[in-house]
Amino acid sequence: MNPTALRSNNGYLQALREVWQAKVHFIFLSQFLFSLGACVLIPHIPTALTNYFAGRHSVGAIRCTGLEPGTEPPEECKRAHDDILARNALTSFVCSAVLGTLLTPLLCRWSDYYGRKPFLIYGTLIGFPCIFIFVAHFLFDFPLWWFYPAEILRGSFAAPLLTFAYISDVIDPNHRTTVFGIALTPFGTSLILGPMPTTLGWLTSPMVATLIAAAFLFASLMVILFFVPESLPQETRQAAFKSSVNRVGPKLRCRIGGAAKDFWMSLQILFRTKYFFKLAVCLIILSMLFEEVMDVEFQYLQEVAGFGTKDQALLMSLAGVGTLFVQSIGLWALVSVMGMSNKTLVILGLAMYFLKMVLLAFCSTKLMAFLAVVAGAPVSVVLPSIAAIKASYVSKEEQGAVQGALGGAQSFAKGIGPIVFWGVFYVFRQGKMYLPGAPFFVCAVLTLCAIAVAATVKLPAKLPAVASKLEGIEFVERRVGGSKEFEPFLAAEKSGHPPNNDYIQPL
Repeated sequence: MNPTALRSNNGYLQALREVWQAKVHFIFLSQFLFSLGACVLIPHIPTALTNYFAGRHSVGAIRCTGLEPGTEPPEECKRAHDDILARNALTSFVCSAVLGTLLTPLLCRWSDYYGRKPFLIYGTLIGFPCIFIFVAHFLFDFPLWWFYPAEILRGSFAAPLLTFAYISDVIDPNHRTTVFGIALTPFGTSLILGPMPTTLGWLTSPMVATLIAAAFLFASLMVILFFVPESLPQETRQAAFKSSVNRVGPKLRCRIGGAAKDFWMSLQILFRTKYFFKLAVCLIILSMLFEEVMDVEFQYLQEVAGFGTKDQALLMSLAGVGTLFVQSIGLWALVSVMGMSNKTLVILGLAMYFLKMVLLAFCSTKLMAFLAVVAGAPVSVVLPSIAAIKASYVSKEEQGAVQGALGGAQSFAKGIGPIVFWGVFYVFRQGKMYLPGAPFFVCAVLTLCAIAVAATVKLPAKLPAVASKLEGIEFVERRVGGSKEFEPFLAAEKSGHPPNNDYIQPL
């Protein structure tokens, strides 16, 4: 066997061994159950919302989904799509740009003090209100617009980012990119399996789909409660908490003020160096576009390609196949076999996303829509690559803070994107200006801007695992459980000189 391939195989097996020994696989199981339940229900949500809001504009029954491709939908359907996208935009702004931007960095920072597990539980519990709303709607004709306040609560905290912090606690830095990619495979797998019963015609009742989603969500919660251990040692939590108390004081009013400082310090991580800042810009652009596409895509394809519930389910399954392949085998092959750097991975993912946007902009058939989704699958390498870069250059006590900072940046972008692109979607569907693909043209241009920014990122020549000094940071090696760990310390602190706060903020 080729020596490079042999080393890459051993590295992948070592990463899997660490995952098993640290019981990270229970986190993956919980994520899979949570995502599977959501993906069973999601194909039915656009149809249910379209029918509900179209019914509010029509005195009789009206059909808005499953139209022949190229057929302009009735005016009531257009108004229903406008209503849905307007509410999606407002919901995304409140839950992401406002609540998510504030809560995600803060809760992830607090997880450095109190442990990861309580916040993993919270991230699962906030998914239940959406389930209750759909059950009440299908059973008692409860107004479906209540779905949006429930979605604001669910989307106010980016729980997957806390999973990255959990992984950073227990996985060797050399294997983090691979394990970060593996951490996203439960979502890709659920995208394949969740919509399958709907695609095959086995699951046609939205009420049954809602009950199945509730069962999977409950199972996900049970896995976290009974099988997921705490990843942060007590001494690490105490050290992080003590540094916070020393900084702001022990009294309640001081702690409230300290929460604001914790929020600001988490966000400062994004701007420690030029390459941190540029990577944050790429992540913000991508998050803004990704959320916009998620909000607009199904409504858009219902209009231009005649999508119905089964088509929406099939689209999700194809996205799942592509994402699962990229995040498991593809990411491992690109990193371990081909030796591709994280920067190159970011550029590759953005380039493929640009291709997806172009295909969607010109979409007129279902086949084009399916091809666009498959082409855009490599975009899923961008987040784990950026997260791995940033996790490698912060201290052990800041892993929650760095993932929270990334989550806050994502949340802000996710809140702004739908508002901007809903305006574009609305303007280009009025009168003679009927160009529903306009938002995807804008997305393609912005993706090119993100690629240009990523291309200018200059990472240090040496990785932390082999560097003796890196922009004022020394990485000190120690052994834990037979494996190497590298902890970053300020060279200036070690020598007794004042630290350079341009690179590391003291805890």
